[in-house]
Amino acid sequence: RTLFDGNYAPIGRSIQLNGGNVHYKLPTPLGHWVNIPHPTSKVLQVMNSIDVTFPFGCPPGSVGDSYLSLKQSGPFCSRPCPSGHFCTRATIQPKPCPRGTYCMEGSPLPAECPPGTASAQPMAQAIDKCVTCP
Repeated sequence: RTLFDGNYAPIGRSIQLNGGNVHYKLPTPLGHWVNIPHPTSKVLQVMNSIDVTFPFGCPPGSVGDSYLSLKQSGPFCSRPCPSGHFCTRATIQPKPCPRGTYCMEGSPLPAECPPGTASAQPMAQAIDKCVTCP
């Protein structure tokens, strides 16, 4: 959980400023990132307010499992979600793709195999792992 001194954000907003900068010291919690233009900087540019949860959750299809500044200072986070797994928002540990679905690299959710096919094993990595049902 992140707290800011002198932050008077209204309900539904994380940060409210009347001009100026926010100094944020990395690391963020795993699965999150902040918009810092250069990883050695600690200054965020915020115009008025940020009306989402802050720090931002890593986007769906990515993994945020590193405390390295470079991996937390932009929306790409640590890496794409690995094939055979899916990653929803703020993922730290990718989830295995269940049977009957497949997950290519960067999958935010499992993709269903086409009608009449299924993947026999969990963690299928591509549609070619969906085989015709007997």
